Amino acid sequence: EIHIYAIALELINNTLKHAHPHAIQIQLNKQESNLELTIIHDGVAINQDEYDYLLQHSEGVGLSSVVNRLTLIKGKISYAKTPLGGTITIEVPL
Repeated sequence: EIHIYAIALELINNTLKHAHPHAIQIQLNKQESNLELTIIHDGVAINQDEYDYLLQHSEGVGLSSVVNRLTLIKGKISYAKTPLGGTITIEVPL
């Protein structure tokens, strides 16, 4: 629970700082044997390839902290651009 909270906090802070959204929607759903956290925003979005690039070339510790926490809880992250912004989805097995 603490890892999911910390991941969500970091991703929301990153979204506010870099995407400059007017609105953010957070969804938490239980899917069969997974917990799915989705952050939807109407700001400047990145896709999965751009995320992978940032992860390798960023000097900040935020994204690497998210990856380390996801590794501990066996989670996955995916980024997608949409016509109105973007989504970030975290999947964690229960």
